[in-house]
Amino acid sequence: YLAKANQQSYRFSTAINYYKKYMSVCAPEDIKVLKIEQEIKYCQNGIKLVNNPVVLEVYGKKHVDQNAIQNSLTALESGAKILVITDDMRSSIDKKKEFKSLLYLSPDKNTVLYSSYGENDSNGKDIYQLKKLANGKWSPTPLNIASINTPLDEEYPCLSKDGKTLYFSSKGYETMGGYDIFKTTWSPHRKDAPFTPPKNIGYPINTPDDDVFFVISASGQHGYYASAKEGGFGEKDIYMINFNPPLKA
Repeated sequence: YLAKANQQSYRFSTAINYYKKYMSVCAPEDIKVLKIEQEIKYCQNGIKLVNNPVVLEVYGKKHVDQNAIQNSLTALESGAKILVITDDMRSSIDKKKEFKSLLYLSPDKNTVLYSSYGENDSNGKDIYQLKKLANGKWSPTPLNIASINTPLDEEYPCLSKDGKTLYFSSKGYETMGGYDIFKTTWSPHRKDAPFTPPKNIGYPINTPDDDVFFVISASGQHGYYASAKEGGFGEKDIYMINFNPPLKA
């Protein structure tokens, strides 16, 4: 707990020392159950990210009910719609775990993105995609975007206006703890892995806590996301930020 408290307070080097001290005295099974080695990796990632902060301005913040957060995000200037997934799109494991993903409908209404355990939860939650076909109907089978999904959880996908950049939250990759927000770019010439390796969009957007629901404006100048970071109003707050320079949308 002392290590975790230091990690949440951005004292990552101190946290690593306490995690290692704990590992020296605890049972081997505790290291595995508490994922201590993963926590140390989070701290190492945090050191790198905090030393290379993103230049941005927070120009607004409001608390929202997490059960109605999709309404707040849909009202923003991205042009997309954020909906709650319908039961017929949920897998049997989603229903068993009582998991309901938010569903992202792109501004051109041709792409749907959502998260699901699928029919095998060994890799946690993965991001799936549905595309509208030339005949106006939706593809019959959702595509698991395997090139960006990890053995840990991925959720909350959204696209840039041109549909080439995918933003999502993940507990994998170089996260500094919990969910961090990542971006990846569609590159059709990369046939085996059409998305570029996901990149952490940086601190202070990402924190040692969960940072989720990221939506980029059409211009790439503004972003909106939810976080439980220190200084907020409650469990989940929506932050409105200006990027300087703008993200490539």
